[in-house]
Formats: sequence, structure tokens, C-alpha cells
Amino acid sequence: MIENYINKLILDDCLKVLPNLPDKSIDLLLTDPPYGIANRISEMRTISNEFYDNTKDKNFGFKEWDTFEDTTIENNNSDFNLFTDNWMKEISRVMKDDSVLIIWFDRKKIHRLVNFFEDKGFLERNYLYFVKCNAVPKNGFRSKSWSNACEQAIVLTRGNYHFNYKEGFHSEVWYQPILHGKERVSHASQKPLNIFQDCVNWWSFENDVVLDIFAGSGTTAVACKKLNRKYICIEKDEEYYKLTKQRIESLAKQIEDDMFEE
Repeated sequence: MIENYINKLILDDCLKVLPNLPDKSIDLLLTDPPYGIANRISEMRTISNEFYDNTKDKNFGFKEWDTFEDTTIENNNSDFNLFTDNWMKEISRVMKDDSVLIIWFDRKKIHRLVNFFEDKGFLERNYLYFVKCNAVPKNGFRSKSWSNACEQAIVLTRGNYHFNYKEGFHSEVWYQPILHGKERVSHASQKPLNIFQDCVNWWSFENDVVLDIFAGSGTTAVACKKLNRKYICIEKDEEYYKLTKQRIESLAKQIEDDMFEE
């Protein structure tokens, strides 16, 4: 029963939880999966000490959740591709006939997602871009190289376009700084809350069920709670699970205090 999972933060591996969700029960998937880029960062840091002080490297905050033995996109049997294929199969099953997928992913590999979901009856609609106004060089502060200044997501839909037309038309690009200050938490790939709120607001309606299978810092759950959407968030890392739980509880208290003041 989907009701058993509504507005729940679940500490577990999504590949263990997803089979328990009913077919065609989710309106919107909004998630930021492992890209398999921790390997690439590790390789870049060893290229040249002349450009990068690798003694100060902390793997940019990435943990084992983004580390794979083989991230070669051309190798269908790589552990990264097999992992990605497994969660994509389950996502295709649980999405409603009229539903939306918004998936942040590595630009070098995102075509694999598009090809997979188009075979399952989804239609590519948009690419979304988070352009960082204060991005640093990709090999570190001492690098003489290009900056990783843009992150992208793919928007795919199945059936009728599940879009909140009352919100009007919007740019597909957000230009803003990398997260800092009070909103920033200890997660390497945290996305700004306003971007996720826009995604939830544009591609879902009140009381829709929004799923995030890689909850991370909990931005999807916070956006849903602010916008009166039902959410199901899954996170297997206990540190991030506790972090998300704290963010949700803090928001709930804030909402309660605001209601009391009114």
C-alpha cells in the first residue's frame, strides 16, 4: 500500500525499497543519483601536483555512494551501468501513466537515461541547467583549467503533460552561486532549495506523490513539505538520513510557529 510510505523518510537502499512500492503510484520523480564521478575526481587530483595540492584533497566530500569500479558508459556490464539500469527499471514501473521524471545526472552519461526511458514510453521534454556564478576550477583552486560551472537535469514525461500551467512559463536555466551560508549542509552534491521548489511547483500539483530515491541532504522532502506535496524519500547513508530528518523537523517547527503567530 502506497499509504504506508507517504511522507516518510526511509533509511535503506532504494533497490530494496522500490520493489515494495505499487505499480503506477508516483506522480513525480525528482532525484539526484550517483553520477560515478568520484572516480574521475580521484584521477584528476593525481595528474599533477604542480596544478593541484592533493594533500588537501578530501575527495570533494564524495563517499562510497558515488564510487564504482567501472563507470565506462559504453560497457553495458559495468557496475555503474548495472546499478543505474536496476533503479531505472523500478522507476519506470512505479510511475503513473501521466507522470514526470526530473533526474540530475552527469552530462557525459545522461543520454543513457534518455534512451532507456524513451524505450519505456517516456518523452524527452527539457534539459534544466544550474549555472554556478562562482564555480571553481574542476581540479582545485590551484588548477589552470576550465570550471565545472554547470549541472544539468533531464525532464521526461509519460502520458498527458503533468505540468502546472498556472505557474506560467519559466527559463530552463538558474544562474546563482554555489550554496553557502545557513542552507549549506555537509553533502557534496547538495542542490539549492529554490531550484527543487521550482521543479516541484511546475511539474506537480498539491497532494501529488513525489519520490526521491537518493534523498541525500533532503532537499526534495523540504520542497514538498513547503508546497504541500506528499513525498517518499529514500536514503541509505545514515549520516545523510539524520541530516534530512533534522531539516524536516526544523521546517515543521517553523511552519507550526508561523501558524501560531497568525
